[in-house]
Amino acid sequence: MTHTVPPLLKPADREDVITSLAHALRYDSSGKVRRVAESIVARIAAERMVEELDRAGFVVLRKPPVKAHSSSTFGPAENET
Repeated sequence: MTHTVPPLLKPADREDVITSLAHALRYDSSGKVRRVAESIVARIAAERMVEELDRAGFVVLRKPPVKAHSSSTFGPAENET
């Protein structure tokens, strides 16, 4: 199965992948923090997952950040003249 990579995707930074995985392991589905000890375990597990993905030849891609919203397209407010 061949996949083409959209031009905007770039390889994700290793530390960003570890941080994202650790976050997913650290918080439950409602966003509540699990026990403190689990934060340390989550970080270690995330590091090991990234090592294994790297060893297996996987490449994690990331989209570019979304541009910040600009309200300047709406023109000046009524009291600004």
